[in-house]
Amino acid sequence: MSTPLLPHDADAGDESQLVQRLRNGEEAAFDAVYDQYAEALLRFVARYTSSPAIAQDVVADTFAHLWDRRATLAPRFGLKAYLFAAAQFRMRTTFRHNGRVRRMLDRFIREPAGASTDIHVDDVLEIQDITAQLRHAIAKLPKDRRQLIALRWYDGLTVPQIAHVLNLSVGAVEQRLVRILRELRRHVDAGNLRGS
Repeated sequence: MSTPLLPHDADAGDESQLVQRLRNGEEAAFDAVYDQYAEALLRFVARYTSSPAIAQDVVADTFAHLWDRRATLAPRFGLKAYLFAAAQFRMRTTFRHNGRVRRMLDRFIREPAGASTDIHVDDVLEIQDITAQLRHAIAKLPKDRRQLIALRWYDGLTVPQIAHVLNLSVGAVEQRLVRILRELRRHVDAGNLRGS
C-alpha cells in the first residue's frame, strides 16, 4: 500500500468550502492551503530544478499567483491538481526566462564593444525598466519586508537560514515571502511604477 503524498488531503466538500473561502479573500483559507500543499509542491519542483532557491521561488510564485487569481478560482480537477499544474507552468516560465537572460548575457560577453544591435538595446532597456520598477516597489515596503528581501535575494540565504537568523519558523518565512511577492506583483501589475 502506498503512502499518500499528503496525509491531510481534504475531501471534496471541505475542499469546495476552502475554495469558496479563498474566493472571498480569507487569508486564513490561503494559509490553510499553503500549510497543506507547500511542502509537497516544493518536493515536486525540487525534482526538476538544480537549485533549492529556484524551487522555493517557483513555489512562492505559485502561491502568489493563487492569491492573485483567487476571485476567479474554479479548479476543475481539485485544488491539489490545480496547484501542481500551476507550479509546473511557473517552472517552465522560469526556465524560459532564465534561458533568455543567459542567452542575452552570452551575446554581450561574446560580442566586441560597439557591436550591439537594436535588439540588445531593447533587451537592456527592458531589464533596466524591470529592475527600476522592482527597486521602487521594494523601497515602498516596510522595513521588515525589505529585510526579508535582502536576506533572500541579495544575501542569497535559504529559507531555513533566514528562519534561523530571524528566529522564525520556516513556514512563517515562506508565507511572508509569498506575501511580499504578491505585494510586489500587485504594485507592478497595477502600473504604479510605469514611467518611473
